[in-house]
Amino acid sequence: MSPQRRTLLALALTVAVGTAPAEDKYPSKPVTVIVPQAAGGAKDAIAPVIAQKLTEQVGQFFIVDNCTGAGGNVGTVAAARAKADGYTLMITADSSMVTNSVFYRSTGFDPIKESGASIG
Repeated sequence: MSPQRRTLLALALTVAVGTAPAEDKYPSKPVTVIVPQAAGGAKDAIAPVIAQKLTEQVGQFFIVDNCTGAGGNVGTVAAARAKADGYTLMITADSSMVTNSVFYRSTGFDPIKESGASIG
């Protein structure tokens, strides 16, 4: 496995485990990995690799869901509105989170508020 793939896999697993609820074994059910870009793009190419490796390493299915539309807004809203239990992850480009707020009157989410980040 290349160093870049190893880094992405480690990052994905860290995010998955870091957002998981306290329970005996995470994950205890399948995890959805939302990709808000169209199939065939760079994110779509790496998401199945990450999902497969996570499935192999933790023994639970990580299912890729290409949820496209509105420049990534449809999938990003789905991820933002998902229950915060660690069972929905998202792999995306910055366009869904940053530039779409400039190009769309309403994206359906606030990237700062939804992420819990603060600026300033």
